Amino acid sequence: MLLLFALVAGGCYYEDTYYENAETDYTTISEHDLSGEYPLKTRLLQGKITFPSSANTGAFVPEKIRIIQLDSSLAPYDSATGTLNTGREISFKMPTRDYRFPYVKVRVKGKWKFLDSTAVPLTLEAVSDISNIAEPNVNLMTHLEVPLVEALVGEGYPFSVAKKLAMRRFIENFGFKQESLPAESVGRAYDETGSLLALFMRNYTDSSFVENIEDFRLDLADGVYEDSLALVEFADYVVKNWQNMRMRMYDLNPEWSGYKFSWRLIERFVENAYGLESCVTAGEKVSYVKNGKSKLDGDSLLCDKRGNGDFFHRPFAPEELLYGPCTAISTENFVSDGDSVFYVCKHKTQYDSTRVLSTWVKATWGEVLDNELGVCSNALIENEAPRGSTRLRKKFGDTIYVCVAYNRGWRNDGTDTLSFMLGNCTSGDIWKRKMLPDSSEFVCTFDSWTPVNDTLRFLSEQRPCDKATDSLRVVMYDSIYYICTDKRKKWNGIYTFEKTTKRVADSLAFIASMPPCKSLADTVKYIVDTTTNRYYHCEIRNTILKFYDSDYDHAEKYLNEQYLKTLPECTAESDTFELFVHPYFEKTRHKDWNTYFHCAFIDGKYQYEALGYGKRRDLEGLADVNARYTCDANTDTLSFVRDSLYGDYFHCEKHDGKYVFVEINERQADYYASLAGESNLEACSANPDTLEYRQDAYGYYFYCKENGGVYVLTRIQKDSLIEMLIEEFAKKVTDGCDDIEDLGKVGYEKIMGKDVDVICDYNADSVLAYQRVSYPHYNFFGKIEDKRNDPTRYVQWEKCSDEQLAARGTPVKEQGGYITDPRDGRRYRVTTIGKQVWMAENMNYYDTLAAPNMIGLTGCSDDVDSCEATGRLYYWYAAMNLVHGTKDEVVSQTCAPVQGICPAGWHIPSLEEWHELARYATYKNDGAFGVGLKAETDWLTRPNFDDMFGFSAAPVTWTTKENAYFVTSDASGSGSSVAIFYGINFYYNYDSPEIIRSTMKGRSYSVRCVKD
Repeated sequence: MLLLFALVAGGCYYEDTYYENAETDYTTISEHDLSGEYPLKTRLLQGKITFPSSANTGAFVPEKIRIIQLDSSLAPYDSATGTLNTGREISFKMPTRDYRFPYVKVRVKGKWKFLDSTAVPLTLEAVSDISNIAEPNVNLMTHLEVPLVEALVGEGYPFSVAKKLAMRRFIENFGFKQESLPAESVGRAYDETGSLLALFMRNYTDSSFVENIEDFRLDLADGVYEDSLALVEFADYVVKNWQNMRMRMYDLNPEWSGYKFSWRLIERFVENAYGLESCVTAGEKVSYVKNGKSKLDGDSLLCDKRGNGDFFHRPFAPEELLYGPCTAISTENFVSDGDSVFYVCKHKTQYDSTRVLSTWVKATWGEVLDNELGVCSNALIENEAPRGSTRLRKKFGDTIYVCVAYNRGWRNDGTDTLSFMLGNCTSGDIWKRKMLPDSSEFVCTFDSWTPVNDTLRFLSEQRPCDKATDSLRVVMYDSIYYICTDKRKKWNGIYTFEKTTKRVADSLAFIASMPPCKSLADTVKYIVDTTTNRYYHCEIRNTILKFYDSDYDHAEKYLNEQYLKTLPECTAESDTFELFVHPYFEKTRHKDWNTYFHCAFIDGKYQYEALGYGKRRDLEGLADVNARYTCDANTDTLSFVRDSLYGDYFHCEKHDGKYVFVEINERQADYYASLAGESNLEACSANPDTLEYRQDAYGYYFYCKENGGVYVLTRIQKDSLIEMLIEEFAKKVTDGCDDIEDLGKVGYEKIMGKDVDVICDYNADSVLAYQRVSYPHYNFFGKIEDKRNDPTRYVQWEKCSDEQLAARGTPVKEQGGYITDPRDGRRYRVTTIGKQVWMAENMNYYDTLAAPNMIGLTGCSDDVDSCEATGRLYYWYAAMNLVHGTKDEVVSQTCAPVQGICPAGWHIPSLEEWHELARYATYKNDGAFGVGLKAETDWLTRPNFDDMFGFSAAPVTWTTKENAYFVTSDASGSGSSVAIFYGINFYYNYDSPEIIRSTMKGRSYSVRCVKD
């Protein structure tokens, strides 16, 4: 199989019969004629360098390669330089040329750096017959065998025989078991030389590594490696550093699938150095190092087994010196240190499916119990517990443990030994008594064995409960009642005695004393147990006539029908305030339940209705009021009365042509009281500057108003009064709002607990005055004022010169309500709002060649198509088309108005321009903004239905569909940095926008340009 693999991987390998006789046994013939030339025409020579090399660890890095042509005696006669490919797979290549002889030496010079920080020179070689090997590789084995092959050829052996003899010497010296292909074949580097590689690395420096390789080549030139001391020292090193060795070799070639194979060679290498027999039989076996050159002479090695069945030697782990061997073939897997601490031998597959790591670990208490008592399972209970029992108890130390059916694991059951002396207390043993040798007596109760007392002895002496006949059975001892029941669910419905109350016992006695049903005529009978409020009805169920439990609803319907037959006829002349009390339900239900009946006109006829508590209370209160008061045209209808039963309020009103008392709430009563006392209010006098108002004892407001030349107090709603006071406030407050510089200033006042926000602006008469606005509107304008008050924090753009504006190109003009961006041909709808012209659609401009500042700072909300529908989203620097920098660097890149990514003649709006838009939209739309996000409409295809200005703000962002964020040209920061960027946020279904602050990538924005 190995040979087949090598043939597939490395090309055909065969004896060259046209110049070497393959049938000759050159191992016995010492004279060979190798004279003559064997040319190869137009040969392309290439191969690989597979000496350990990794991007993570460094190792060998080739720098130069030379090809030396050899004659039949391997003497050089020509050379040439090749080319190296140092990508993921290192290879070399020679130009196509003719070869006089088929023998070449490939020499690679480079640097080795793995074990320490200093790279050292290292040269690798390979000699090959290129008529037999299509693509010779350079690796550690090819390098080591060169002196030996040259020596054998010098003795007269043909080249191919010398190669085979060299490999045989490796097998004899180092325990390799297989006959191998030539070392320069594909994939032959690491698997055959892993152990030798580790041997060379034993001194932990790169320079000694290179020296060890060269010493090895010279020592092996005669075919025998004579430095046995080095081999033994290496074997000692391997044994002492067992785990580290494996990981070091893995570091050299972490992705190499033959890792497990090379490690087996090291294990055989160690066995060979110590002269040990291989572990080839099952069972644990201890071998001893018997080699006077070893520092481990007399120490023991342990036989272990891999997952694939191979046996191998390894050193004892520290835990194994204390607790014995822990291997894949261990028979003893559980030990104790003698101090109640237990260890278990566990096996875990590592690195690959053939390596099993075995180690002692501290056992959990569950593992200890399973080991000592057996694994808790249904099978264990079935085999060891008493017949029919669902639990098994065992003692470990001084503690009892229980295994319960269908539960997992042993459970601590305390130190009770009764179960061992009396047996298990199961459902079949309930009320049985047993005695210990000391004459103490116990009875099996629901939980466990319990010492007998008089009550338990009484119950144990009673006849057992029979579920078929004892459903009404009651026994009593020492004034305590017991009934037969099956409510003990944890005992699988066992039917036995259980303590109960006198009420339940009396109810059962009542049921037992009930008369029998004798005929169908009895099916109209109901029996009520007033002790427990249970109802019983005589009826037939499953052909059996007797009293059965009945629910309250069924009994209520039937008993009410029977009771109503006893009442007088319900007519128009009936006293409609009279209430009738049901005698049955007065006994069995709370008096406030539907135990009252009342004659009333319902569904077009007079009939009795059952009353709940609320309606009964209303009727009782109304009856009391009618008995004490008169309600007619002469009665003062502005007053109210209260009943003497519940204190509810009633008012005399005219209904259907007659006066009647109607129940009202307390607030309504206050209103009527306020109306009744209105004539007693004091007179008022007009004040032209101040609105006079007052509040009566009931919380109602009045203001002074002229009526026919007389000033009187007039009733007014609180909200209307607040609006009048606000208007008065806005007219009076003029300080700080009398100059164009004051435009946009904000003010605030709290009137009757209500916040009032005003802004200095032109009124309908074109006069500057404070005018009331909504809070979001106030907040928006307030932040504009903040910017004016503290300009040093904000980026201050220099005003653009005429030359700078001209350099932007010909301004794009609107035509037919649209503009066309000449840069990409996209059209945008525009709208005029006041004196401003705005784009009414979000920009979708993206050209990183013309505007490289957009790279990495822009994108679509969901996918590319969404950019076409809702425009593109930009971070602040992308929208402004600026390079990130300090405040001075940012200011130096542009001027105001800031064009950003807008077409020529248009620019990114500032906070002040958004301010102007807000002012105009608000005052033209009766205080509402009129361009905000409104409700359910397809904003992807048409403007919002409340969008009176055609601005069409629509929600679009990467994170939510409830906001629209628009960019401004404003930014601020402390010192020399720019850290805060300002945008405008329209919140879904909320018509007033707000100014928001964000960091560089804290928010993406839609872009609306405004005309210069």
